[in-house]
Amino acid sequence: MLIFLLQIISATYLSIISEDSKLASIQIIQPKSGNTKRLVYRLGTEDEQCIISVNGEPLFTYKINDHEFEILTGFSTSDGVKIIDPENKFYFRDLQQPMLFVLDDFEIPLDGWSDTRVSQCQTIQNYFLGGPCYFSNNTVSKTFVGLPSHEYITISFNFHFIDQWQGEIGQLKVDKLIVWQDTYNWCDKVMPWLCYKQGINSCGGEAPDQIGQAIRLTLYHINSFVNLEFSTTLGKKDACQASWGIDNVAIYVY
Repeated sequence: MLIFLLQIISATYLSIISEDSKLASIQIIQPKSGNTKRLVYRLGTEDEQCIISVNGEPLFTYKINDHEFEILTGFSTSDGVKIIDPENKFYFRDLQQPMLFVLDDFEIPLDGWSDTRVSQCQTIQNYFLGGPCYFSNNTVSKTFVGLPSHEYITISFNFHFIDQWQGEIGQLKVDKLIVWQDTYNWCDKVMPWLCYKQGINSCGGEAPDQIGQAIRLTLYHINSFVNLEFSTTLGKKDACQASWGIDNVAIYVY
């Protein structure tokens, strides 16, 4: 059944229900005019998916069964709100947006990291890489491969400074180049007991920590692989005295 609407209607909701397992959809047809080809835009459901298509080619698919979005091919809109092209590039108001390539949150075992030990702490209910009595003056790295064509990458992560840091440095190298450094001092007061009293102990020993420092970096990058290497200058400090960890390591490309 085909219904033509010649005026604006107002309703609480609109339901389109198929019969005999036939496809239910909304179609917008642009008739052929001159050299302009006939276009048929369709919004509908098929095989437990919500599909937006043009001339039968899917543009955007939402998989209802596993709650994952999948961008299939490209289209553009005249108002410049959203554009998806065949290379899976995403634009908002003509500005290309980063696309998430990978997210390592360490909630499940992950391959590729040079050290795979994970921790949970008193106030950190999720898992993170490293932690008390694990990471101190060591290095942990991973090479990510298969990046799609791009010109820039954005790297984000959380860094945990745990226990008795005294001005040492935590750092990240990308493809062997240092791109981020920061320092932490667990106590900058003359009387350490004030630090214990006023600080927040979240992990490891009794010393206050700096947990979940959020870092986000954007770099020029065109290779199909990237190596991330995290390390510190904790020297010979025991990992049960001062340690560190990382979480939510994400790489975006655009």
